[in-house]
Amino acid sequence: MVLLAVAAMAGCGAATPEAITATATAAPVGLGVNATTEAPQAAAAARATGAVVTHAAGTAQAQGALTATAVQATASMAMQLATGTAGAATRVARATSTAQPLGAAVERLVSEGYLSHGQGRYESLLDFYREWAQINWYQWYDTGKAPTDFVVQAHVAWESASDTANWFNSGCGFVFREAPRDADNQALNHYLAYLGLDGVAYLVRQRNSEYLELGHAKYGRVDVPAGEATIMLAVEGESISFFVNDEHVITRQDGALASGGLSYTLLSGTNRDFGTRCEMTEVGLWWLEP
Repeated sequence: MVLLAVAAMAGCGAATPEAITATATAAPVGLGVNATTEAPQAAAAARATGAVVTHAAGTAQAQGALTATAVQATASMAMQLATGTAGAATRVARATSTAQPLGAAVERLVSEGYLSHGQGRYESLLDFYREWAQINWYQWYDTGKAPTDFVVQAHVAWESASDTANWFNSGCGFVFREAPRDADNQALNHYLAYLGLDGVAYLVRQRNSEYLELGHAKYGRVDVPAGEATIMLAVEGESISFFVNDEHVITRQDGALASGGLSYTLLSGTNRDFGTRCEMTEVGLWWLEP
């Protein structure tokens, strides 16, 4: 049995039934150059020539200082540009390395009948890292994306602060097709899919804050209190399928929620220390075309 609860923080949260209940701005840097030259006032015509020479020397010194500063500023800008370019290249390389295997996975899902087609587009999502210590509760954090039909995949690393946590209520996954809430309507409406640290994949629906488990199925043993795996969620129409390490674990049909936001989620099965920690990297989203 899964018991969960939901709570609101930087992200959103909820509880599981036996208990599930139901988150940089860089300051501009400027370079300033301030050069001051002083030429002695000519007190007499006899000193005029000396004054001109002194002024010329001061001007040359100031120009030299300005030139040196300009060279330093140019070098600094070049360094920043090179660093930014290298960072962008790294991000592109990571996105490409994620896109290729996800594209292959989508083709495989089509050939195996989990999807009707694979036409769509790829998008790399930000890495995710959170920890949460409230037993039998889960938290979710908005990705800023709201795909209706999609495939999302991530490499997941988890850790529990307890060796005896409620493993069925500990884990990492996704909340999807979440309806927005406002001051007039705080009811929870979303699906939840996650890999529990008991080695079971769970599919859940919250509709008008009523928790319903759509189903669960055993993947196999996973390492606790710390471990890792690759999880993938494929959603098309009323079909919801969950995979672990490229292995299909569970599929269910449900059409209660047609669209909404996509979030990362983590579930905590302990109150001890940091609770449950989830890190998701190499996160790729495949938007399926209608």
